[in-house]
Amino acid sequence: MRESRAPRISARKRGFSLLEVLVALAIIGLVLGAATRAAGQHARHAITLQALTEANWVALNRIAQLQLAPTWPPVGTLRDRVAMAGRDWSRTAVITATADPSLRRLDVEIRPVDLEGELLLTRTALLPRPQ
Repeated sequence: MRESRAPRISARKRGFSLLEVLVALAIIGLVLGAATRAAGQHARHAITLQALTEANWVALNRIAQLQLAPTWPPVGTLRDRVAMAGRDWSRTAVITATADPSLRRLDVEIRPVDLEGELLLTRTALLPRPQ
């Protein structure tokens, strides 16, 4: 009877060399690093978009308040603070005359109070003279 021998495996077919493993790990590290940076940027953009959306709501609310007011606001600047969406906002309404005597221009500037007055959004509208 013959002894059965396991087939010989050449040195090339035993596995990966140390160099191949290190190259693979370096590639995986680069890919994971890029994915982490992309996820961080996405999170920052989402936070910025949320703040801009909330600031837009605050501005539109102020515009609606002044457009629906029973009296026409005087030319000048109106400042106040309001709380919305769990945050305090500073609103500045600048009212100026226009060439049309029945309209006034309204520029509403919105600043989050917690960001030390950094201007976040400006919206412009026209105020018709109340009937």
